Amino acid sequence: MEGWRSTAALRDTSFWQQLARVYSASLGAKHLPVGGACALQHYAGRFVLPTLGVWVQTGKLLSTDHKQWQVRFDENGRTTGVIPPVEHTATPATMAEVAQTLLQDHMRPVVDAARSASRITDRVAYGCIAASCAGAFAALHRRAPQGHRAELADTAQQFLASDAWPGDRALVELTEIPVQQGTGLVHQRNTCCLIRLGADRGACGPCPDIDPDERWTRVTRHADRVTHTHDLPVATHGY
Repeated sequence: MEGWRSTAALRDTSFWQQLARVYSASLGAKHLPVGGACALQHYAGRFVLPTLGVWVQTGKLLSTDHKQWQVRFDENGRTTGVIPPVEHTATPATMAEVAQTLLQDHMRPVVDAARSASRITDRVAYGCIAASCAGAFAALHRRAPQGHRAELADTAQQFLASDAWPGDRALVELTEIPVQQGTGLVHQRNTCCLIRLGADRGACGPCPDIDPDERWTRVTRHADRVTHTHDLPVATHGY
């Protein structure tokens, strides 16, 4: 399980059975759906940040071909790193093209394998991916110049409302809020990542299964405490 491998492995149901099993065990959970959902979100978080980061800064999309990406797992099934393709030039892409390529061309076969192995629903799976995307946009947003943050927040909203997401119900709710260092992006989930089902585990901050007032307090407090910079270039993006 440990070490680097092609992300093509993530299209394999038998690999996901191993991944979900060790991840569930690391959380003290008896059931595979917990490890399946958490492992999927962990991978998605690592994958979407460089993919969306390059696009936000340049308007260009990296190749998302599974065979051209490398991923590294630890002994508990957590994704500890990814290596994007280095020999292929990124190409200009619209919002619709980015969403389709990332969510369907790359993530759909990964989701199908994860679901087959761990029996999570499609909504839970894509809810984990949506939370990862919202987190990636929040990280990019707090590095953008203040004059570009509203534009980037709108870009994030448009991405999360794309028709490339399956289903007709929102997976996350994204909000731009005032913070001590300007503005920040926070998200609240409409699906659970299931980590709270592990032994001695609680719900994460944006979880839909905690009191709404407590959830809002948690996510806004975190947004107010993280470090902000203003050094990220932001390209113009077509919708």
